Parts: sequence; structure tokens; C-alpha cells
Amino acid sequence: MKKTVFFGCLVISLFVLVTGAPARSAVALLANVPFDFYVGKELLPAGEYRFEMGAITPFTAKSSSLLVRRQDGSAVTGIFTIPGSGSLSINTDRLHFNRYGDKFFLARIECLEYQADLGKTSIEKELRAQIGHAEEVVLVAQR
Repeated sequence: MKKTVFFGCLVISLFVLVTGAPARSAVALLANVPFDFYVGKELLPAGEYRFEMGAITPFTAKSSSLLVRRQDGSAVTGIFTIPGSGSLSINTDRLHFNRYGDKFFLARIECLEYQADLGKTSIEKELRAQIGHAEEVVLVAQR
């Protein structure tokens, strides 16, 4: 009985916290990526994309989800991200890619409101083991 009451109170408390907190809006960045690139395990062709970042909960201070859309608005892929570390006091929106030879992997997104790191996939880890290090390529994005 005590466990049931405890879990009931816990669920009610979490509901009140989540619904009572102000929601954070998603941020969308536009970028023309001039090379094919991976987002997670998904290989995307070069082109114009919209990167929509947002918090899954109102308490997530930094990005925890990413949706990538084509220019026509159709969704290409979605992925959960790792909240970025470091200062949010930047003045340009940026996409960071890791380059291994002719393969590019979206690694980090930075903007004023959010930072997001994308974890390394098995493909990227394998290339890193073969090549040794990645060259960082940074693209400036716009809103």
C-alpha cells in the first residue's frame, strides 16, 4: 500500500511539474550542405535542409531532439541528441561535421538557444579507427 501511494504521488508530482513549466519552442536552422552527409546512420544527399532542434521536456536546457527536413518540408530523419556542453553565448548558428576522407558526419549543432551533440555511429567509429582522426568542417546556418 505504501508503494502504491508513493508512486501515485510521484506520478502526480511529475505531471504537475511538466505541465506547469513553460514550454521551450523549437529552433529551426536552414543550411545548404554542399556534400552528402550522415545524420546518425542515415546518409543524406547534398542539398538544402532545415534542422529543427527542440527539447523533449520543458526542463531540458539544451537540445535533445533533431528533425531534419528537405527544402519541401518533408521529413528525412529524426534523431535524439546529447545536450551540448559549453557556453550558449555564440552569435552565429553553426553545423559541425566530422570528415573522414570523402564521408561527412553531422557531429554538432550550435545556436543561441540550443546546442546538440550527435553520438558517433558504428560507421563513424570504424572510419575513425581506419583513418585516425577527423577533419572538422563548419557551416554557418541561418534562421
